[in-house]
Amino acid sequence: MTNLMPTPHEEFLKRRFPNNNVPVNFNLDTENQKDDIMELNENDDSGGGNMGNYVTRDEFNNSMREFKDEMRAMRTDMNNNMNSLRSELNTNINNLRIETQNSISKLPSNFDVKNMLLENNKELEREAKQNRNTIISWTIGIVGLGFTIAKGFGWI
Repeated sequence: MTNLMPTPHEEFLKRRFPNNNVPVNFNLDTENQKDDIMELNENDDSGGGNMGNYVTRDEFNNSMREFKDEMRAMRTDMNNNMNSLRSELNTNINNLRIETQNSISKLPSNFDVKNMLLENNKELEREAKQNRNTIISWTIGIVGLGFTIAKGFGWI
């Protein structure tokens, strides 16, 4: 087991960050420096650096009030968006329901379908009789022609 020796802060930072890339919060001399977050807003003197630049209770309360107002506004916007989506969905559902009911009402009733099938069957029976009669007529004609030819040759 090694004997642990206390290391001064600056020496530790030099070992830990040899390229002098020390995060601002670990530097001892931070009067003119700001956190990475604060670098985004160059005009803002609050946070990081000199301890004289602290946030007062009023500033904190004002920031919290602004934050809460923004959150309320976002919640209101989300509620409004949800309500508009909900009403749009309800409208679409009602339109689909009406279209479906109209489509269903245009369908023929069972009685109408039964009558159409009966009429179709009657037509099919008529066509079948007509086809049968045509076949019988052609058969008679061909047989008659055969007899005529046979008589012509004297075979009968």
